[in-house]
Amino acid sequence: MWVIWEIDGQPTLTNTEFIDYPRRTLTKPVGGGIWHIEGTYNAGYPFCDLMIGIPHLRVNIVDQNPYISVFDIESERSDFNSNGLAILCPTECIVHEVLNGEYSVRMKHPMDEDGKWKLLLERNYLKVLGQIFTIVQVSRDYQAHTVDVTAEHVFYQLSDGWIFEGVLDDQPPFIAGSTGEEVLRSIMMMSTYYAGSDAHSFLFQYGSDITGISYLREVTEGMTPVAAILGSNGLTEVTGGKLFRDNFYFSVNTEMEDSEENAFDLRVGNNLYGIQQTVDVQSMVSYLRITNGWGAYWACSWAPSSFPIRQIPHNIVRSLRQPIWDIDALIQYASSYFWRYCQPIIAYKFNISDSINNPVYEDISKMYRYKVGDKGTVTDERLGGSVYLEITETEKDGITGRTLSFSVGNRRSFTRPTNLPAEVHVAEIQPEVKSFVWRDKNGLIISDVNGAVLHTEVDLKNG
Repeated sequence: MWVIWEIDGQPTLTNTEFIDYPRRTLTKPVGGGIWHIEGTYNAGYPFCDLMIGIPHLRVNIVDQNPYISVFDIESERSDFNSNGLAILCPTECIVHEVLNGEYSVRMKHPMDEDGKWKLLLERNYLKVLGQIFTIVQVSRDYQAHTVDVTAEHVFYQLSDGWIFEGVLDDQPPFIAGSTGEEVLRSIMMMSTYYAGSDAHSFLFQYGSDITGISYLREVTEGMTPVAAILGSNGLTEVTGGKLFRDNFYFSVNTEMEDSEENAFDLRVGNNLYGIQQTVDVQSMVSYLRITNGWGAYWACSWAPSSFPIRQIPHNIVRSLRQPIWDIDALIQYASSYFWRYCQPIIAYKFNISDSINNPVYEDISKMYRYKVGDKGTVTDERLGGSVYLEITETEKDGITGRTLSFSVGNRRSFTRPTNLPAEVHVAEIQPEVKSFVWRDKNGLIISDVNGAVLHTEVDLKNG
C-alpha cells in the first residue's frame, strides 16, 4: 500500500491514511484510553493509562561524551562538524593544557581489524573533547600492535608562518600597539606563509580586551607568530594577558576568556589527595633596573613603606637590557617583569578523585569543572589559611572527559606560615629615573658628534 505525504492548507504535514482531525481539541484531564504526551511524565514519551502491565518509562538522561575522531589533512573547517574519516577507539587518550603554554594530546590506539589505526597519519587531525589537534608525531609498535600519537592544538599551526627581520641596513620592522587587539593584528599582518595555489590553511579569528598599553618590539631576529604572542617579550609576557584557545579562535585577555571566578573551593586533606606543594623564592626580584642600550634606563623596587622585611631580609637586585627605544614601552616591559618576579611562587599539583559522574555528588548543582584559567580558593592550614589561586595546568581523560590531575598556582605570593597570611602583598612600586631619548621629526634617534645618544633625564623622586 502506498502512503502519500502532503502538506495541507494549515499548513500541516499529513498523509492519506491519517484519520480526520477531531472536531475539538483535547482538554485535560484526558480519558485513560487516550495516548498522550506530557513533557514532565514518562520522560516525555507517549503513554496510555489503560495499558495495564506496560511499565512507565523511567529514562535517566546520560550525557554522551564527544567522540574521538580522525580527519583528513585536507579537511575544511565545516568538515569538523562530522565524525570525519572514522570514530576512534583508543585505549588511552590524555589532553594536557597549560596556561599560556602547551595544549596537546597523547593517544594510544590498537592496530584494530577495521584499519582505523592506518588513518593516524602525520598532519591528519584529531577531534578530542570538542577541540581539534594536528597530529605531529606517530610511533607504530608492530610487536605490541599499538600506535602512539602526539598531537598539538590547531592553534599552533600559526607557528608555520614567520615574521621576518629587517634586511641589510634597513631599520628593523616592529610589532606595536596601544591595545592587545592592535598588537595581535600587527602580528598577524606581519606573518608570512609561502604557499602554492593548492596549499591548504585555516583562517583564524582573534580578539583581546587589553587596553592602555604601550607595546613596541623591534624584530631584530625572525620569529613565529606564536613566539610573538607567547615567547620572551611577547604579548602575554609583557601584559600578563591570558591566552584562550577554541579551535580556530583565540584571544589574549586580562582574564582568560570563558574562565570563572570562585570556580572551586578545595580543602587540603578533605576532598583532595596526591598533593604536591611548591614554594619557590629562587627567581624572586625586589629591585629591578632596565636599560635600552641608548642611554635610557628605568628602575623600580618595593617602596620602603611596603617592603616585606619579614619575608625577605634585604633587597634582591637584578638588571636587564632590552633594545626598546620608546620609553613608555620600556616602562611597560619593566613593570610587567617586576610584577612577575617580585614575590615568591606558590603552586599546588593535585591528583584528584574527580566527582564527575559520581552518584555521591549528583545533588550538587554546580560541579567543579577544573578548567585552565578558572580561579578559586585553596585552604591549607599549613600556610595559615586560604589562598586564592588560578588553575594553570590540567590533564583530562579524552575518552571520559574526567579530570585526572590539575595544578593551581605558579602564582607569586608571600607564604610565610603561622603569623603571616598567604595573600599577595600589595606593592608600592618606587621608580627612580627615566630618560627620554631625543628623536627627529622622522622618529630617528639623535646623536652628538661623538656618537652619544642625546636624551633628557628626569628624577622622579624629586618630581
